[in-house]
Amino acid sequence: MKFVATKREEAGVSQRRLSQMMGQSSNYIKFIEDGSRRLDLIEFLAIMQQLGCDPKKSLIALIEDLAQ
Repeated sequence: MKFVATKREEAGVSQRRLSQMMGQSSNYIKFIEDGSRRLDLIEFLAIMQQLGCDPKKSLIALIEDLAQ
C-alpha cells in the first residue's frame, strides 16, 4: 500500500523498524507495502499512530487517495 510507504518514509522510519514497533515480524510492513498482505482498519490506525500521524486524518486522506 503506497499510502503507508509514503507516510513511513515521511516519518523517516524503516520497514524493519516499523515492523518492530508494531511487535511483528521484520517483513510485516514490507508485505503490507508491496500488497502481498491485506491491511485491516485497526492495523492501519495503529500504524499511523506509531508513525506519529493523526489516525482520523490519515484515514480520511487514505479514502481520498483511493477515490482518485
